[in-house]
Amino acid sequence: MTPTHSQNRLLRTLMFVATCLLSSTSMVGAQSVDSDGSGSAAEDVWAGVEEMVVSGSTAGGLLEDVARSNSVTAFDAEDLEAIGAADISDIAKFTPNLEIVVAGSTSPTFFIRGIGLNDFNANAAGAVAIYQDDVPLNSPALQLGSLYDIEGANVLRGPQGTGAFRNASAGAIKIYSRKPTGEFGVSFKSEFGNYRSRDFEGSMQFPITSETLWGRIAFRATQREGTFKNRCHGAPPLDQRPIQQGGLFPPPADFCGEDIRTGRISNVDVNAPKWINSRNNWAARAVFLIQPDLRGDVDMDWLLTVRGSRRDEPSFVGQSIGIGGVQRFTDEFGNQLRPDINGLLGGVDVGGFVDPDIKKAQDFAFALLQSRCQPTCTSAQNTKARNDSFRRVAADLGRDLDSNPFLGNISHVGGTTNDTVGMALKGTIEIGDLMELTSVTGVDHWQRRVDIDLDFSPNTLFEIDTGDEGLQVYQELHLTGQAFEGLDDIFGGPLDWEVGTFVLYEDLDVNVKLDFGDGGAITGAPKQRIYGQKILSLAGYMALSWDFWEAFTLDGGIRFNWERRDIDYNLIKQNGIDRSDIEILGQEPTGTVRLTYRPTEDSSMYMKFTHGFKTGTFNATGSIKLGVTSARPEKIDAFEIGLRGSYFENRLNLTLSLFHYAYQNYQLFTSQTFARSAPQFVIINASDVELFGSEIEATVLPWEGGLLDVKFAWLQGEFLDFVDIQQREKTIPPVRVSVPVTADLSGNRLLNAPKYSITLTLGQSLPIGRFGTISARWDGTWKHTTYFDASQGRGIPNGDGDVFLPKYTIGQRPYWIHNIRLAYTTPDESIEIALWGRNITNETYKAFSADLSNIQKTTLHFVGDPRTYGVTTSIKF
Repeated sequence: MTPTHSQNRLLRTLMFVATCLLSSTSMVGAQSVDSDGSGSAAEDVWAGVEEMVVSGSTAGGLLEDVARSNSVTAFDAEDLEAIGAADISDIAKFTPNLEIVVAGSTSPTFFIRGIGLNDFNANAAGAVAIYQDDVPLNSPALQLGSLYDIEGANVLRGPQGTGAFRNASAGAIKIYSRKPTGEFGVSFKSEFGNYRSRDFEGSMQFPITSETLWGRIAFRATQREGTFKNRCHGAPPLDQRPIQQGGLFPPPADFCGEDIRTGRISNVDVNAPKWINSRNNWAARAVFLIQPDLRGDVDMDWLLTVRGSRRDEPSFVGQSIGIGGVQRFTDEFGNQLRPDINGLLGGVDVGGFVDPDIKKAQDFAFALLQSRCQPTCTSAQNTKARNDSFRRVAADLGRDLDSNPFLGNISHVGGTTNDTVGMALKGTIEIGDLMELTSVTGVDHWQRRVDIDLDFSPNTLFEIDTGDEGLQVYQELHLTGQAFEGLDDIFGGPLDWEVGTFVLYEDLDVNVKLDFGDGGAITGAPKQRIYGQKILSLAGYMALSWDFWEAFTLDGGIRFNWERRDIDYNLIKQNGIDRSDIEILGQEPTGTVRLTYRPTEDSSMYMKFTHGFKTGTFNATGSIKLGVTSARPEKIDAFEIGLRGSYFENRLNLTLSLFHYAYQNYQLFTSQTFARSAPQFVIINASDVELFGSEIEATVLPWEGGLLDVKFAWLQGEFLDFVDIQQREKTIPPVRVSVPVTADLSGNRLLNAPKYSITLTLGQSLPIGRFGTISARWDGTWKHTTYFDASQGRGIPNGDGDVFLPKYTIGQRPYWIHNIRLAYTTPDESIEIALWGRNITNETYKAFSADLSNIQKTTLHFVGDPRTYGVTTSIKF
């Protein structure tokens, strides 16, 4: 691909910044060396990192993660508790350039530096690899497990070109559980908050034998009432409901705004709950550490983990805002100022429903505009006021939703259940002083059902009942060691090497039932999808690291990736079944090469290039016309420079990175419309995508007990070549024909890629003598505008090619989230009592939005949690 002007400008900028960093780091390092009288450089490439990164995280895991991917944000157990992290989606709020979109309690999608895939299907293949204790969690059903008894969670930004990573073209998230220490210990934590939330977490570790076998068990159980109030709660029994009469003005037979055909009764669920979006889940884990006493020069330890979890709660719902209507532009004399536009945010959906709060807002806006000409308003002035009020409310809805985003009319609230069980076995065998063999084995099984009313309305328009069951088996082997120790005297250091391989197998069965209401609200839509998918993924990798000079290290690696996907797809229609059996084969070498310079023992600079790869995937939402299709693999070339350093006696820890990505065949989940066929969500490829940006993380310890942590990210990502084509039917007298409607999205920003994001933490611990310690902490995060589609939040054009949705409709404008925590700890640190508040300003923000205007004449919006507060008591001994 020919370099663009922006690429050339960026490369010049990177070279300039690299020179500045080199100079400044050397000067700061010289000051540090002079102050302690030592001028020697560390022989270890990562000398000083342990003190530099978040304390208390997994020592070996964190150092290994930093060694592989310099750009790492680490959270220790204290950080996770302070931000109230129930699962890994919560850390995204406080990690710049990490976006985790959750449209349900078991359906996450992940984006790092603007790269990811918004596919919520059971067979989704994201671009961010998730690991629990070095075992990949490939299925979305496994990825949002509870965080409990955790040592740390690390976010690795950027493609992982070597090592045991799969489909990590954006990066990886690695979670580490606490391990037995050989001592006896017990901890218990209880949390109570508003919405009647109850959260209990405990652990116990104990020696089983005095020298070879230790155990640790842990659990977490969470319950919370819903945050979303349902107007459709309390519907009378079916035999007590009136029949809808005919005629011009029949008496209403609806209960909460539902549309009822003549001669029928309301079908609102009699058991519809009053409060939705509740939580009810538990998880438990047992870890056993085995260190057999072997003779000779061999040391061995094995870590066996057995885990299980269950989630049983109502499916998440949000707000639906219809678009059925026409935007008209007239003046006060009745003249038409411009052509009408089909599509009005705040109009009716395909079932004719409008939320009562939207109607109130439209009436209020009309009365306000009408008051300007009262009491002598003409008919033309009233018409102008009404038209302007519709558009004014539409703009408000696109920006802020309606006045009660946690209040809605949901006719059917299905349930979400997810049962998981897994086992992991990690063994490390040290052979002499120069070689180590590691084996990681993992087996995971899940059974999930998600029954959701996805139209978010009192009518049956778009309900999906998905059941899936799967099995994942994983095996990794890698060997590390040193060679050519004699190089130590000649070139400064030996050659560290690593070779490894892994295999992942997944067997998935999915059954999707679709309900579009009486007769099918969507012409040509399928009734059911039943499919099975099998994945076999193999890789072999090797890496070398050489301290070729006193302060320089050259390292790199290569991985050969091979994957086969098979899908057996059955599309059930009104008049039969369409069957497909398709295979995808993907293979690609990936790799990384990096040069590291250490001006001082507590700082390092690096420059690296990575080639990444993500396999092709299937579109599981096949329509009757297209059936199941596939997307091509995506590839990435990434260049990055940066530094990590600890200065002024570890009072300042600094991390900085600059990067540039060039993507080919970027995978994108979007909606497509085809003439004489139901619209469908598909994964397509955008030809070229470019992004560049920077991240800065600084931790300052200004005085005893004080903490200032700043994380800042800047991201500029756009589609270089992407034209979206929809097919619509249009009447060209005397016939209706299929016409293409194109939208050139080249130059638009990437999805889930805010231009700026900032996370701030202020903390202070105050000893109060023999009474213990009081600690206060504030965490704040700010994010710039985020778009959830490729149109920069404006949605799909209408049949005439007009963009009619207001700004931010399929996006989120800039917003702040504030968390606070005040804790008291006893002198022996065995008891802690903490008061906390999360989202204390009660900020309303969209977690995800989708444009269904071509399917149901509506837009859907999942809303983040409102303000929560409570008290936590922790005991350990």
